[in-house]
Amino acid sequence: MGTGRTNTFSRSPFETDPRLDVRSSVESIARLLRPEDLSVVFQPIVHMESLRVFAYEALVRCRVPGLTNPSVLFERAVKDGCVGRLGRMVREVATPLVAGLPVFLNVHPKELEERWLVRPDDPMFFHNHDVYVEITESVPFTHFELVRDVLKEIRSRGNVHLVVDDLGAGYSNLKRIADLQPRVVKLDRGLIVDVTRGSRQQRLVANVVQLCVDMGAEVVVEGIETVDEWLAIADTGAHYAQGFLFARPGFPLPPVSVSSQFEVAWNARNAAQRTLTVTAPSTPPSRVAHTPLPMRAPSIPPTREATPTAAMRAVAPARDLRTPMPMRAPSIPPVREVRTPLPMRAPLVSPVTPTSVSPVAAPKRDTRAMMLTPPQLPQTPEAPATATDLLPPRR
Repeated sequence: MGTGRTNTFSRSPFETDPRLDVRSSVESIARLLRPEDLSVVFQPIVHMESLRVFAYEALVRCRVPGLTNPSVLFERAVKDGCVGRLGRMVREVATPLVAGLPVFLNVHPKELEERWLVRPDDPMFFHNHDVYVEITESVPFTHFELVRDVLKEIRSRGNVHLVVDDLGAGYSNLKRIADLQPRVVKLDRGLIVDVTRGSRQQRLVANVVQLCVDMGAEVVVEGIETVDEWLAIADTGAHYAQGFLFARPGFPLPPVSVSSQFEVAWNARNAAQRTLTVTAPSTPPSRVAHTPLPMRAPSIPPTREATPTAAMRAVAPARDLRTPMPMRAPSIPPVREVRTPLPMRAPLVSPVTPTSVSPVAAPKRDTRAMMLTPPQLPQTPEAPATATDLLPPRR
């Protein structure tokens, strides 16, 4: 961080001319508080397993009596018509203080309806890392279609992502959450307070986490304050954690600091996970080696085909090698096939001698008729067949 930067609102590098504001909310916020009454603090969001810092969330603090709670402060700003300018002031101070780091910025749904975030000079568009815009789920959307269009526009301008905050509190609407397609979902502390391992509450949190993952979102569980809560939440599949157990909000950026009790629990859990990882391959392999059905085949008694009788051995050496039906033809006596067919009796007929036809008396042949009608040979009477002719020829 550069020198001279402060987390108070007395000076801002993004100050603009109030006359450029169409609605002119400067007077409204001036009646509500002074710039020196506001400050910004940061709380780390850590990876669930490694406890490395993932991002910082910017949180506003107000010293005006009755407005110290941020929710009350923004609701009063909505009533006075200056919520857009208040959110703009928070972003003006917060973004330069976390340069080079991801930052979570809270935005009231009313700011989206008034289109404050679509202004091209908004400080979040000049941040040099990812910006996560948190839309609280505890406040209803009065103009949902407009809010969705504004979020779509700001996400198209750079590394700006949507976060649905406080899921499980207030105006829960899973259909709208699915329509908004958030990058991150933050679970409300009401879901995890006093949660323990093996409890129904832990199963509920695990199911909610799985639902968010199925929608394509990562999960941040906020408000973790005890070791038992972290041990129960760490088994639900949540990605990130946030709460007093790791660091309290502060400025300058607070590091992650845990108690000795947490270190003991964290080391024990990691050791147990390593033990499970090492012993996982040593699961009894008997189920895999002996119980599958195909392995029981050798114990089946041999079938009738595997023990041929003596009569079967005399006919064929093996059932599988038996000669196909067409190969039995050579075993049939070829008597009928060898006999002389009937056309072979032609040599018994006396041949026609060429002298039986007179060349002089032969009429002149019409070649055209020959092409159409084949010549007719004179029919010679056949000699009657005798018993000798019916006998097969001698060899």
